[in-house]
Amino acid sequence: PLEFFGEVSIYFGVGVQVLTALILGGLVGYDREKKLKSAGIKTNILICLGAALYTSIGMLIAVGAVGMADANRIAAQIVSGIGFLGAGAIIQSQGSVVGMTTAATIWVVAAIGFTIGAGYPFTAAFFTLTVLIVLKLISPIYKFMESEKDYDFFQMDVLSKGSVKKTVRAIIENDEFE
Repeated sequence: PLEFFGEVSIYFGVGVQVLTALILGGLVGYDREKKLKSAGIKTNILICLGAALYTSIGMLIAVGAVGMADANRIAAQIVSGIGFLGAGAIIQSQGSVVGMTTAATIWVVAAIGFTIGAGYPFTAAFFTLTVLIVLKLISPIYKFMESEKDYDFFQMDVLSKGSVKKTVRAIIENDEFE
């Protein structure tokens, strides 16, 4: 079954899933590529396609198989495999950690792919829109909130008395340091 379509031909269903994974993974990847991040268009499309494919095929096998086939195991394996990719995207450099958003994006694009593969392409589109809103709007909102500081503090006592102190005070009073 496919969301809003009901029972459809397997080829039509998989075709819709592949197209949806291409488009939605590509949208998130395009946003990341524009920001020059390591996981761009191709990476996000492949993650979304892979998760959709594993889910779709896993569900088909579970329906047609007798015995030990379990579609829920596919989801668990997608999460652990994507965790490995996400860990590779995180870099520690000089005491700071870089790549957390890229790792989180990899993780959520796999969830979008899983949602597509489970037969919910419209729900996946809604979540993709939500991810894009977060990736585009959170930084400007954060920067706006940070720019509204009531006070700028400067410790004058550390500076020597005399000409250096007068120069620093003149710069601060004229707002030349911004």
